[in-house]
Parts: sequence; structure tokens; C-alpha cells
Amino acid sequence: MVRMTWRVPAIVVALLLLLVPTLTHATQGVNAPKIPTISPSYATGGVLRLSIPDTSPTVDPALVADEENVELADLLYSGLVRLDASYHIVAAAAASYIISPDHRHYTFYLRRSLRFSNGDPVTARDFVFSITRSLTASVKSPSAPTYLLDISGAREFLDGKAKTVAGLKAVGNTLHITTYWPVPYFLMELTYPSSYALDRKLVLKAGPVDNSVWYTNPIGSGPFRLQSWAANDHMTLVPNKYFYGRKPGLTKIVISFGALPSTGLYEYVSHALDVVSLPAYDRSLIHQAGIHETKMLAIDGIYMDLRAKPFSNPHIRRALTLALDRSTLPRIAMGPTVTPFAGYVPPGQNGFDPQLQSLPFDATAAKRELAAGGYVNGKTFPITTLYYADDPKISKLAQTITRAWHKNLGISIDALALTVNTLFTKAQNNTLPLYLFGWSADYPDPHDWLSLQWKSDAVNNNVHYSNKQFDTLVSAADVTWDGSKRLKLYDRAQQLLINDAAWIPMYIPHRLVYIRPTVANLVLTGYGIIPRSGTWAQVSVATIASKGHRHTYDSGLHE
Repeated sequence: MVRMTWRVPAIVVALLLLLVPTLTHATQGVNAPKIPTISPSYATGGVLRLSIPDTSPTVDPALVADEENVELADLLYSGLVRLDASYHIVAAAAASYIISPDHRHYTFYLRRSLRFSNGDPVTARDFVFSITRSLTASVKSPSAPTYLLDISGAREFLDGKAKTVAGLKAVGNTLHITTYWPVPYFLMELTYPSSYALDRKLVLKAGPVDNSVWYTNPIGSGPFRLQSWAANDHMTLVPNKYFYGRKPGLTKIVISFGALPSTGLYEYVSHALDVVSLPAYDRSLIHQAGIHETKMLAIDGIYMDLRAKPFSNPHIRRALTLALDRSTLPRIAMGPTVTPFAGYVPPGQNGFDPQLQSLPFDATAAKRELAAGGYVNGKTFPITTLYYADDPKISKLAQTITRAWHKNLGISIDALALTVNTLFTKAQNNTLPLYLFGWSADYPDPHDWLSLQWKSDAVNNNVHYSNKQFDTLVSAADVTWDGSKRLKLYDRAQQLLINDAAWIPMYIPHRLVYIRPTVANLVLTGYGIIPRSGTWAQVSVATIASKGHRHTYDSGLHE
């Protein structure tokens, strides 16, 4: 899971100001999520019943690796800055900060009233400790290598070549962070839980830096604290009386982790829950009260191991791409739960380029590319398999794809289902030559979609794509603070990916959620469910203030 343009000698960012300027595309603005409004006639407070089905919760911000646990971390902990529902950076633990003229030195001034939920003061040393802990190899953070390696000395510390992170320094109530490069997306990286503050004294009192003893009583500085936790069932949170900002509008949050029922789903959620993500394929829900749908900041498609024959040959990759009618196949297989898409950065965030020239469906051109790759009429094409997640809709899509390849290219490719965990593990270990998978935004910036996934030395470049021109373009874009110039560089890089057929993007999945109409200040975005201002302290459950009046609520999020 961002965007910016700064050309000022020094930038002082104060509380309640828009902290990251929005970078806009020359031809396409960002489709910012619509913000719900609620009648002021409502009184606020109450209990919020939040469901995170089939989730293994973690209270360790260093171990957060999914959207659901990001929500939990945002309830319990605070970072220096946070993300609001319009994808802007806003103040959190830092009341203000300064960015140096060279864009590499950040000075964060912490709020003087900042305290953990046990009353301990939150200091700059706690942030140094927490970020360093996330980078500690024995902690095994899945997110630190994505979000924190732009800090000077982070790589050396993670690799065990240094005893401290050189780019972190605490001076009183002030935190200094130095980055390797002048990257304009660095603040966005700090909105992820891997940099949230832990109580240093509490963690170290329980044992070594990687101990988990403190999990039973996690202490954070977020708007809520843990009251009780029934393993594999539910968790109860209550307001943190020491929270620095506006006091929470809720008296309690009950988070359930159990599976949702397979029948009578809407009846259950509308009576038992206030907020829950739902299966996007259940279209019977779409017109029910409280149901909202949006396109995710995610793209699913076909990955190929570019080291392995025949996929190392760009003619073959283009042949496979041209042979698929991507404007219709996803909808045929998966219905209105997806939107066909052939680009590399999704709409709804900066970096989306509607002018990209994607490879169209052209069976004749596909056959020419296949012949140029050495397989005239598909003869002697090697036996291979398309792997996919074990799900009925994905299975239908996989079968539709392989039939199209057989019809348009004369090649036979099998399709085989794997469990989601197996597919993920094998993809991460680079043991699959051809598979259906996807990428969702870690933060909504083109750097996340392009550099982190397709640069030759990127950790997430599991298919081993390599193009020196692409690397040069994104490397330049990653350190460019002029928004227009930056996007033009990323646009050129995306066109290279398309021309190389680095993968075959197929569709954008949709997100379906239930938000009870009486829940205020909670917004469904492509990035997830986010409080309007970025803090859960301002989320509340509204109740009728007086009898005889009818109050209405409209989130504006229905499609």
C-alpha cells in the first residue's frame, strides 16, 4: 500500500494540515473514496461489533501482513503518521515534522501528551526501539523488508552487519530519521504498523526483543486497549483513557474471528454485526441496506516464471496475452464481482494511466508471435500447467483461459487447483512456472506497484523480470519529487512492462462490506475499511436522539 510533489527548500508540516500533497495524473485525477455523512440529530457512542472472519489475529505490529490485522493494529497502536480515507497522510503521534531540503532527513516532533495505555510516556526512544525491533531478523517481520529498508542502515542491520540502524536517532521528544534516497513515498511507508510504537520497557521486561510473552497484555498508544481475548473466538477492546487525541466515541469494540454462516448470511450480519467484509461473489446481497461495494486497489492475473522455457521468450508471453480476450473472459467466469483490467496500476490511485497501450485480443497476431517463438501452430509446445487457488470462481476462470489458449493457439495447458496457502508458498519460493495470482496495494503509490514488484532486484519480483531500461525509469521516478515528471517516468515504465508481457493482468476484484447505517465516520475504500480521519477514535455508533423523527444515512458508496 501515494503520491507527492515538493520543491520547497524545507517543509514544515503542522498538525491538522494536509501532510502529503496529492500528485495528480496529467489526464486522470484520483477517484478519492466518497466520505459518509450522518445526520447531526444522532447521538453517538455504544458498542461496535466488528467481524474479521477466519483471521489469525496478531497484536504484534511487526508481524502484521494483511488488511485485517492492519485494522487491529490501528485500534491498539499509533504510528508517527496515519492514512485517512482519502489516502492523505495526516498527523498521528507526531504533532509536526520537518523534511530537509535534500528530502532525506525527517525530524518528527512527538506530541507532549503522548502516553501508552498503561500511562507510560511514549518517547522517541520507543519509536527507535520499535522500528529497530521490526528490522531484527529473529522477529521475522514479513513487512519490514517492504516498508523500512529506505531508512539508512536498515539493510545492514537486517542482514546482521550492523548493531544499530544508522538512520534512527532519538533526541528527547524528537525523532530523526535519515533515508538512503530522497523518496517521496517514505511517509506512506510509515503508515504501516511495522513502524508503530511499542512500550520498550514493557517488551524488554518480558524477555529478549523477539519474545512474545507480552502478547497477553499488549500495551499501545492507540485509541483502544485490549480488555479480553478469547483465543480463536473474539477480542474485546475498550477506550484508552490516555489516548492523545479526541476520546473514542465508542464504549467498546467486540471483534469476532469465527466463520460466517453459509446460509442466511444477510440476516445474520444485519442482526449480529455492525461491520464485516463479505464474499464478493454473493450478488444477492448487493441491494440490501448497509451493503457497499467498491473496486479494490488490486489486480489479479497470470504470472509466468521468466527464467523457465518457454516463458523466457517474450514472443511466447505476447502470444499467450494476445490469445486472451481479457475484456470478456473475467466477466464470463466471475460475473460482476470483477472488472476486466489490462494495466499495471489500478484506477482509483495515482499512477493509473488510461493512455497505456495494452496488448489487445488478436488471435492472428497471437499465432504469429507463437511461430516467432519457435512453435508454429502450437506444435511441440511443452507440457505445462496453470496453477490457481482452489475456489469455484477461480477454477472456472482457469478453465476458460486454458480453453482460449487451445482454441486460439492450438496448445494444451492443464489447469490444477492448489490451496491458497500452498499456492502462496510455492509462488514465494519461485517453484511455479505458470499461475493465477494477484497483487494488492501495500500503499497507494505507483512505487508499490512497479518498483517493488518488477525491478530486477525487487524482493517481490518472484517471476525474475529484468529490463535495464525499466529499472532506470522507476529508479528515477522513485526519487523524483515533481509530481508530473514522476508520473511520466512511471507511465513509460508501465508501457515497457506491457510490451515485454511481463505478466498478463486480467481483472480488478471487487470488495463487498456490510456497514450498519448507524455507524458513523467509517469509509469503504479500495484500500480497505478506513476511518474518515484515519483514527478509530472518531468512529461511533449512532442512535436515535428523539422519538418521532426519521433520520437517514447514505454513504454514497453504492455503485
